[in-house]
Amino acid sequence: MDKRLEEIIAVVNSQSRSTRELSHNDMNWLIQRAKREEKLDKLSEELNHDLFSERMEKDKYQYRSEIQKERIKELEQAIEKAIGGCRYTKPEVAYILSQALKGEANG
Repeated sequence: MDKRLEEIIAVVNSQSRSTRELSHNDMNWLIQRAKREEKLDKLSEELNHDLFSERMEKDKYQYRSEIQKERIKELEQAIEKAIGGCRYTKPEVAYILSQALKGEANG
């Protein structure tokens, strides 16, 4: 805690004194401190909101990324199945599909 604030609290807490006995400078200092605290509270609230929004965006991105990974896996399986189905009847198609699959694995 700030030394000046401790001194002011001691003055206010003493039985023989009241807030009327605080100096004009001390009262102004307390008012300025309260205003700063309000600004900091508002800033903290805004930062917490921004952090929450960022986390929501990150979660949304991760969810979409997982869906895309699953879709890629499904497509790879479909290509592998197509390769197996046309390996002997249409080897040129099987070759093109296998190259596409290798490109996806390397890319």
